[in-house]
Amino acid sequence: MTTPANPLAAALHDAAAAVAAKLDAMDRKLDVLLAQSAAAADADRAWPAPPKPRPNGHAKGNGQ
Repeated sequence: MTTPANPLAAALHDAAAAVAAKLDAMDRKLDVLLAQSAAAADADRAWPAPPKPRPNGHAKGNGQ
């Protein structure tokens, strides 16, 4: 796309290009944050579940 000959139109064109570049950068950062969030959620799900209480009220495997 070429820059318009009108100075005001050229300034608006440049401002729009700057905004578009900023939005692209923010979109990339958001993609990274979403990927990190998904990885953290997967890691949380990978932890073993806590032991279930036994009928006597003590958790299995804690030496009681």
